[in-house]
Amino acid sequence: MLIDFGEYVMGMLVGAVLLDLKTWRLPNSYIILCSITGSYALWEEMGVWGCTTFLLRYIWPMILLYGVYLIGGLGAGDVKLLGVISTLVEGRTMIRLIIVSIVIGAIYGLLRLIKGRQLIQSCRNLWNQGCSCLIHKQKFAFIQWRKTGERIHFTVCILMAYIWCICKEGVI
Repeated sequence: MLIDFGEYVMGMLVGAVLLDLKTWRLPNSYIILCSITGSYALWEEMGVWGCTTFLLRYIWPMILLYGVYLIGGLGAGDVKLLGVISTLVEGRTMIRLIIVSIVIGAIYGLLRLIKGRQLIQSCRNLWNQGCSCLIHKQKFAFIQWRKTGERIHFTVCILMAYIWCICKEGVI
């Protein structure tokens, strides 16, 4: 049984958002700091089994999101941050958090494309890259498109999804 680590998770997310907004990335040193905090919290709760629990809970979101990272949907820091967060929340909440954050990010990206009047051109580019992948049997035709694509601060989407999950569970 997990005790409530909501304060830890909220602090990690707020720090990640501030770093992401300032530097457009999450440094590995911040992820390591969050990992130390999470492993210490689990150690205090479960003893030596907390370290094993930490590793198991850390790995599954990274495996789940690795494909999304490869196509450029998420940055490496975002995936590692979600891994650290998964160590401190229940599995069901983590699945909900991942899904809601991806939906929020997709809506935000779509609204940016609509606002910038780039939606039709982006759809054409995606279609052309998909056809190129099929015709030329390229495995990674989307790499060129990813390099020209727009970036968003996905940590903001994760924070919004976490707040939504907290409100949904009736904690606040």
